[in-house]
Amino acid sequence: MSAVVRTCKSDTSFKNTGSGSNLFPAATAMVILCDKKFVFTEADLNNPDVLSAFTEWVHADAPDKVYPLFGNNVTISGIVNTKGTDNTVTLDDGNTIFVSYTNYTKVFSTTDGGLCFAKALKSFNNADLRVMEVDIKGNLICKDNHDGTYSGLKATLYAPAIDMADIKNPAKSYFSVAYMPDYFVDNAAMLANCSSLLDLQGLQDLRFVDAGGSSATTLKLRIIDECCGDDVTNEYGTDLVADKTLFTVKESVAGTVVVPTTSTLAAGVISLAGTYVATKTYNVSSAPPSGLYAKNVEGVYINPAPVKVP
Repeated sequence: MSAVVRTCKSDTSFKNTGSGSNLFPAATAMVILCDKKFVFTEADLNNPDVLSAFTEWVHADAPDKVYPLFGNNVTISGIVNTKGTDNTVTLDDGNTIFVSYTNYTKVFSTTDGGLCFAKALKSFNNADLRVMEVDIKGNLICKDNHDGTYSGLKATLYAPAIDMADIKNPAKSYFSVAYMPDYFVDNAAMLANCSSLLDLQGLQDLRFVDAGGSSATTLKLRIIDECCGDDVTNEYGTDLVADKTLFTVKESVAGTVVVPTTSTLAAGVISLAGTYVATKTYNVSSAPPSGLYAKNVEGVYINPAPVKVP
């Protein structure tokens, strides 16, 4: 820690100008958002490998959760970089004095992902999250905490309005990341050999729905894609019903927990056997993504749903 000095004394803290590197980050291929408390080390990334580490963090609970945007699955089709005007003052004698920088903004566009991805981007407007990037050369750009750990860089986030399609042009969605340039230069670090992260995918939002036909001995439900409404029960149900503890059932008024005795999948319907009460409604939820991931149900967040017993 620097010594306390009177403010009338100056400390220039000039840096020596020798350099052992000529590397700058290349064009961005992926943006990864994380909690401001999210911290990792190089050892974490190599245990066993960087993609496995980040895949686990995609499924983790906050503050260890990350949100990947773009990459190989929703590719960036355009980048517009806008450098803000530096704040300077020109004195009467003609001398110019530097005052401060203004934000450097990167706007990413894509024709992939559709309305589902555009809706996800919009959810991060003004989010108090930090940013990491993966460039087209496979470098991970993150914050160097100068203590052997890394985290995300502070930035301003929002999703500019989409472009709707016309006869000649496809629809596009956008995401904007803005850094203070002096903060970025002072804190950014580049970690090589991270190109596998470009295959990283975010979680897909699913939802339980009442399948109808429940009884005092069985609740029946299905799983749908939250965005497009497709029935995905058979796709995810087999692994899900393999462990009945992945389901939590509560009576909607009293909150009484009913532990299913079995969970099965047949003809596109999940059945949770147990003791239920006629005319009651039960809220059915799944384990969080971290719990699902531990049981080989990967890449999804399942929203709960009420199921009515006639």
